[in-house]
Amino acid sequence: MREGPALLVAVAMASSSSGCRVVVCTDGLANIGVGALDKSSCPTEELRARAEEWYESVGQMAKLAGVAVSVISIKVRPANRDVVTGVI
Repeated sequence: MREGPALLVAVAMASSSSGCRVVVCTDGLANIGVGALDKSSCPTEELRARAEEWYESVGQMAKLAGVAVSVISIKVRPANRDVVTGVI
């Protein structure tokens, strides 16, 4: 899943007009590329913290631009909602 880069691009595009909404549909854990949260991508606490900070920065960008973000998890498996909801 690659919702990290897609989320960033969607928030950037929506930032051009206040009041927009970005809806992220995911099949679970962010595990590929920017924003990956799985253990193979973040084997240390430092790497995990950096990934979490990345989501927080995207959330701040959305908030400052007046963009709402919703997350829909399609499969029943951990989506790290505690991290991703920092964007919402």
